[in-house]
Amino acid sequence: MNMLDNALEAAAKVAFPEERSVSLQIKVSAPYLAIRCENSYNGEVKKDKKGRLLTTKENPAVHGYGCRQMEKMAKKYQSVLLFHTEDPHIFTVETALRIPEKG
Repeated sequence: MNMLDNALEAAAKVAFPEERSVSLQIKVSAPYLAIRCENSYNGEVKKDKKGRLLTTKENPAVHGYGCRQMEKMAKKYQSVLLFHTEDPHIFTVETALRIPEKG
């Protein structure tokens, strides 16, 4: 849910309402659950020295943990998590979570 929450917050900061957008795609492609979330954003992306995303929210001491949690979840399920901004005003998050086998 953090992925969608971040997308909605970022899109809401876009100056012109007609340019705000959020797209969420989810599909199963065994053995993975593929998720792609694209949203408009104001072009501001903060990263630390290691290239990890930093929060743009006020009071960063109490924010910025959601992306780390998504990274932990991807690792737990032997998956990948990608953040990219190919278009200067579209932010994309993609993951393919490995679906655990029953048993």
